[in-house]
Amino acid sequence: MNTMDIRKYLNRQIYFIAAVFFILGYMLRFIQLTQVGTVSDINSLKIRPVAPCDPELPRPGPKIACVLTYTKPQFFICPYEREEDIHVSRWLRREGIWDGMRTGYLKSTLENYPESTLIDIGAHIGYFTVLAATVGNSVVAVEPYDRSVTLIRRSVALNDLNSKVRIISKAISANRTTMYLSQGDSNDIGSIRAIPVKEANQIDNSESGVEAITIDDLIPFIKSKEVIMKISIEGHECAAMQSAIKIFEEKIVRYIFIEWHVIRDTVYGINPDCPTDKARELVSRLHSLGYTPYEYLPRIKELAIDRVTQWSASGVLFQHFNSVKIL
Repeated sequence: MNTMDIRKYLNRQIYFIAAVFFILGYMLRFIQLTQVGTVSDINSLKIRPVAPCDPELPRPGPKIACVLTYTKPQFFICPYEREEDIHVSRWLRREGIWDGMRTGYLKSTLENYPESTLIDIGAHIGYFTVLAATVGNSVVAVEPYDRSVTLIRRSVALNDLNSKVRIISKAISANRTTMYLSQGDSNDIGSIRAIPVKEANQIDNSESGVEAITIDDLIPFIKSKEVIMKISIEGHECAAMQSAIKIFEEKIVRYIFIEWHVIRDTVYGINPDCPTDKARELVSRLHSLGYTPYEYLPRIKELAIDRVTQWSASGVLFQHFNSVKIL
């Protein structure tokens, strides 16, 4: 094979690989849309309906406009401007969905247990809160940042879901205390996390103090016997889950969705809130309570509980052995 033939062969291989990646990307997009919307929706992204501004509802800023999602069922959500929240709000304004795979799986769990209550810890702008309430489930939404709480209230009212949602404007930690809010990325309000007082003294961009309560403190607000938990609090999950004792005794916690990418960074010493031993302790405790961990972002597979430091997942679902399997 001469040089020219080799070059042609390599070019064909490159084109083939590019085609495979293109097809895989299209298939992933198709799966996300069929899980949470319809394929035809992709053709009307530029004409997504915008909710009229209601002067009686609190507004964080003059430019805030609420948009209609492409989930099934659809609902109005009130995000930040794109430049303020480059992940969740930006994607909702552009695509009409956020985190399509988690949206699909969470919706499946809610449909499996329609009488259950979603505990949305770290609700941010309330996307999963409003999704669950629109599906028909009750929700306890926990969010310490007042601007985000304002957006949640507006979205809940706009969709006429006040009777379904209880909003708790506090942080969650291992015990009742005062914490401080710190934003990791100036363009990502979703990166705001509650930090201990000692750590806050070393950070210049910490906000004013907020009250922190425990997960067990939420029990009086949960009227159902069955519970689904979603927790996304920027690495403080390990500390927060330490306070979840009575809830496993008094309620049936079917599934626990934990954002894992920040916990994953403990291997590199980036996240002081959830060191490796605490992450192992969390997984071991949940396993002893009957939960099996599954990676669902970016792919689906069961995770080995003795290899926590090797988990590369962005999101982990802990599924109780006595619950309907979704993975």
